[in-house]
Amino acid sequence: MDNSILDFNRIPTVLKRCSFESKMNTSQIYSRKLMIYSGAQGYSFQIPLPWEIEAFVLYSVYSKEWKYDKISSKNFWRIMNSIRNYIPPKLEKYKGTTQFLTWFKITAASTQFYSQQNYMFLFYRYNYYFSYHNDVIDMNDIFIKKFHHDHYEYLLMAQSLWLALMAEPETVFSAIMPLIHDCYRDHISMLAISRSEYIRQMQNYSGSFEDFLYSFRPSYSYPFIEYENNYYLPTPHLLFQSVCGSMLYRLTEDNENLRRIIGKEVFESYLLKMIIDSNEFDQALPEHDYEFMREHKKTVDVMAIKDTTIVLLDRKSYVPKSKLRLISEEALNDDIGRIAKAIAQVYKHTRNRIGKEYYYFEKNKEYIDFENDIFGIVIIEEDGYLPEEEINNSAALTLKLDISETKWLRKHIFVLPLYDLERILFANQSLISFL
Repeated sequence: MDNSILDFNRIPTVLKRCSFESKMNTSQIYSRKLMIYSGAQGYSFQIPLPWEIEAFVLYSVYSKEWKYDKISSKNFWRIMNSIRNYIPPKLEKYKGTTQFLTWFKITAASTQFYSQQNYMFLFYRYNYYFSYHNDVIDMNDIFIKKFHHDHYEYLLMAQSLWLALMAEPETVFSAIMPLIHDCYRDHISMLAISRSEYIRQMQNYSGSFEDFLYSFRPSYSYPFIEYENNYYLPTPHLLFQSVCGSMLYRLTEDNENLRRIIGKEVFESYLLKMIIDSNEFDQALPEHDYEFMREHKKTVDVMAIKDTTIVLLDRKSYVPKSKLRLISEEALNDDIGRIAKAIAQVYKHTRNRIGKEYYYFEKNKEYIDFENDIFGIVIIEEDGYLPEEEINNSAALTLKLDISETKWLRKHIFVLPLYDLERILFANQSLISFL
């Protein structure tokens, strides 16, 4: 490992001297070092971190070659150290303030959180999503029309590639890969992007070289890059992500109606199933329609009770705005407002409606102990970081709460990423104790 650092703005100059094949193969070598079967979690500063390799690939794809040398280990590490130590000007201006830490957490979350998840949970979740069907929607049919095969086959392909890439010695890997390619040729083509389209997506997102450090990565959805009639797999640690959350993103892109139906039918069904299967609660109920004061209303998505404790859960299809990666104050304020609005909605159900406007549990309660026996949870689809205090303050301001009621909100209403809920319930931990 070379500890010298290349000037950040000279990265393209060095990369343009190296062949595309050399850059892609070098990236794959280090990406493979990160892979363990439960996910890309074997981190060490002696090898590049996942988000650093992803940035290297962005710069390698973007920097068109004029020479075709093999990238040296020394230059690779000089680039890695430059990426690791670089602070973008947009972030630099906050140095010495609390906003620096806030923005660092936000940008770090956008590149780091997903790669630290246990993929067994994601396999279960997305296979449920993509095989779900009822009278309203047939997800398997929709999926096959888009991707030509059912989702289970993509999971098998990703796991087969993952195991092959972890194989030792190298001769085993070399023998297995052609077999996998022959078996899953069409699946691979659906997960591939041309180099020119890769660059177009990067430029469409942001034309600024420095922004690519935290920007959206096309490799999340397309781990294979096609160039000059060859397929490259520079970031195999993203394989599982590409066949899980990224496929849902591709399936619903530019289709707001489909997103709405999936949110209503599939997401709510999955949330209810998790709560029921946890066996923690005496009763769990789905959303109900009801009428109060001649108004037609709905309960939260899931209502659960254990002994005297009530938990109300409401699912929101929240995905952090992509412009958060570009350190946009406007995007941050918008996202804080979106989550604060969701908190305010759950607060109203938890504090004002359950037991007053509606109550559907079999177990009768003469009164609800609002200080100890009721909680509300906003479940969001994707993990990320937003400043909790600002979100709660915004929600309290929206609701026009006094100081004591704001304290109650902070103690009883929570925002929980879906993955964290899975970690609690799938490990047979108590959600109520966690709250």
